Amino acid sequence: MNLVMQFRKVCNHPELFERREAKSPLFLRCEQYVLPKLVYEEGLLSHSLPSKKHILENMLSVFFAENIHRSLQPSGKRKEVESCFSFTRFCSLSPAELQGLAVGGLVFVLLHAAHRTSISSLLRHCYQWWPAAELRLSSLFLLLPRLPSSGLVFTAVAGRSVYTYTIHIHHPMPETLEHRILRSRKVQQTWKQSGQQLLSLVEGVTIKQEVEEPSETAMKTHNLVHKVLPPTKPPPTSPSKSLRSPKVPEGKSPSKSHHEEESRFSILPEFPHKPQDSTVLEFQPTDMPAFLYYTSPKVQTGSRDLYSSCANAAWGSIRHKHCFPREGQQTLLYGSPESASLYMARTRLFHPPVLGGLAASVPRFGWSNILVPGE
Repeated sequence: MNLVMQFRKVCNHPELFERREAKSPLFLRCEQYVLPKLVYEEGLLSHSLPSKKHILENMLSVFFAENIHRSLQPSGKRKEVESCFSFTRFCSLSPAELQGLAVGGLVFVLLHAAHRTSISSLLRHCYQWWPAAELRLSSLFLLLPRLPSSGLVFTAVAGRSVYTYTIHIHHPMPETLEHRILRSRKVQQTWKQSGQQLLSLVEGVTIKQEVEEPSETAMKTHNLVHKVLPPTKPPPTSPSKSLRSPKVPEGKSPSKSHHEEESRFSILPEFPHKPQDSTVLEFQPTDMPAFLYYTSPKVQTGSRDLYSSCANAAWGSIRHKHCFPREGQQTLLYGSPESASLYMARTRLFHPPVLGGLAASVPRFGWSNILVPGE
């Protein structure tokens, strides 16, 4: 008998079971690109005032705001204006905005796109509900995008990764034992929470009613318990379906420990199953399988940073990584500054806000590429 018990202990040892550890790629840091201080402060053409690039992108640039404004104004006695920038009046685009789109960088383009999207939604609302309203002439030439139903779109910019539209067949099946156990545990946890809340409520009631008679207070507390708590009688179960802790033999009476009380509970009755025909749903959006996203690269590395023994270089690197200004960072992370403000105040909203940017395009298992087994 002793040999049998030792054999059971060896077989149940956790080291004998296969353990699946988390997988993560090997991260390698690239070497920094060292630039002398004199070259960074005096040699960069984009920052140097006497450089030819600075002159070409400002005074002699075709997209300079002052040059665009002068080309749109009549010169001399001629009233007609022949300019390649005449289209800006029909799309409500100022010379400064056109200059920013041409030479302002990616951050300005993202901010302008977010601003145009909000304006388009407002104009669409005006056209739909106030068709007789007087609008500016420049906004009448804009082709506003439509808003089709998201369920009819084959692909989306963010959110679900719909692969195709195919047939889905739903087969009715009886409730499994695993689902019954899970449902029973949830009911038991709900009863415990309601009991704790009732006890705290009863303590508050007894403290407030110290002046009353003890018998009257006890009677009110007894009635309150019967109103709030569920019946103490457990639900009807089968005698063979009562789960017990495997550590306690059947012949011995279990101790009243907290761990053993949690390990024993009664299973709720099974839901009645009525055989039905299978339901066929056609043209349903089908997502990509989850195992296709459950991949991890072998090696991962970051970008190569610039290093210079200069404070301006350090601040420039910080501004570049944080998409300076603040509006640019909010646009990159949440789609627009308005969406960022709604996300910060999401706890006071009835519905979660619609986000864009990197917040809406998060991979299914995150950005870390760390794969945890069983999740």
